[in-house]
Amino acid sequence: MDLLELKQQCLVLCHALKQIKRNDSQAQQQCLDILSQAEAIDINLERAHPWPPSLLLLRRFLEAKQGLFKDPILKSRLLVLVQRWDRLQVAAVGYSWSKRFPPRVAPSLSLPPEVLLKILWSHVADTHKTHQQRWGEQADFALNCALVSKAWNAAASNLLYRGVIRLFKVISATKLLRTLADDRPNPRVISHLVLSPHYLEEATFPEVASSLLGHCPSIQRLQISASDLLRVPSIDSSFEYLRELRLQGVSLKEFAPILTKLPSLSILAAVNVQNGGPGAFKWGSEPPGDNMGEIPAPTYRLAELHLRGMLLTPEQVRWIIGASEILDLLSLHGIYAPSLPRIIGPLVKTLRLTPGDSPIEEKRTHLAAVIPMFSSLVSLQLCGEDWLLEAPFLRTINAPFTQLVISWSWPPSGFENLFAALEDTGWQPQILEICVDPEEQANLDPIKAHPASQKLRDMCDGRNIALRWLLRKEFAGSFAPTSGKPRHTG
Repeated sequence: MDLLELKQQCLVLCHALKQIKRNDSQAQQQCLDILSQAEAIDINLERAHPWPPSLLLLRRFLEAKQGLFKDPILKSRLLVLVQRWDRLQVAAVGYSWSKRFPPRVAPSLSLPPEVLLKILWSHVADTHKTHQQRWGEQADFALNCALVSKAWNAAASNLLYRGVIRLFKVISATKLLRTLADDRPNPRVISHLVLSPHYLEEATFPEVASSLLGHCPSIQRLQISASDLLRVPSIDSSFEYLRELRLQGVSLKEFAPILTKLPSLSILAAVNVQNGGPGAFKWGSEPPGDNMGEIPAPTYRLAELHLRGMLLTPEQVRWIIGASEILDLLSLHGIYAPSLPRIIGPLVKTLRLTPGDSPIEEKRTHLAAVIPMFSSLVSLQLCGEDWLLEAPFLRTINAPFTQLVISWSWPPSGFENLFAALEDTGWQPQILEICVDPEEQANLDPIKAHPASQKLRDMCDGRNIALRWLLRKEFAGSFAPTSGKPRHTG
């Protein structure tokens, strides 16, 4: 029997075994016939090396069907045949099946770990889904991938830790610290960490969290909402890869030493950060505050700076921007210190303004005076209040922006305010695009169908201005800003 004939016979018998689904006398007779044919094949096996893969497949199929043989004699015949084939395979002299016919390996199982991780991450990194949706799908997907192989298990473990990790309690931080401290050849890499203790009685949280940060040398995004955490000396270490830092409810003097050790930082967000001065000050004047003293200025070059509820002295403004030469986005929420636009203004490309709680007249006067200080402005984003779109206020703005981003409100009184400014063809003739932010509205169809929206579209067409509707915003945290470059739909 030649090798080709042996291969064909084995395939025929394998197919016949595969078709047997029942457990009755007819199925038993079919298995008996196949066993007899397999024994006939066995007569010439010693001269048939190398064995085709179909023979090994037939051996596995026969062993899997042994439950159909009720007769002990028939079952014994089957076991004898299987054991004989095993011995012949092991005793084959001068031939190695594994060398000549190596087992097939799926291409994904032999990929470098970093490539495999990128492939897995691309499956779950959908920026158009909410954080909860992404995390749920990411966790399920990673757990399934972890069962494929050792290589996939390592990549899937990294996938689980690659998303945002939020720690609110000591027990959670301790468990993660124990996992990271485990001695393993491929330690897990934390890239996005949120430290926000909700339970103030847990006094040990700062110590545990600072130890945890010591095991995160490759962290890229960090959010801290705990002032006590910054007083722990061990946190004062260099994070070479940290590019995004968000701070809330801390003191400028406390986190300043950390900023000096973040050479790659590109996004800084600060909410309700105290500058060391008294809480009350005359509106529109320079707020008092601590000088930076001998603390060296940071070396980072920021792309985005987000400030909310924070008062800065001129010295503090110069210090906090570090070596930045261009700010792609400056987001100000309730910030009115005159020194801020005077110092930062020439660096800013996109300005996002959200007024605070001060009287409207004071805010209107101040903003009209400071917006022209942003001499390199490309995009102006006015958020939160309809009076920002009133024609008298808009006409006072003399800045060279080419894109205006406004918020949708209900009723759309802001749109009606904007119409008066657009009717004046001499107002901001350089504008090329108006973008509408739908805020929390998930469905844009009713908004676009509103008469105010239709009128806005007609007026934009009349001035050859593109009208765009932004996609729904996503918030990664309680005060996380969106990108300064608006994504839009047609």
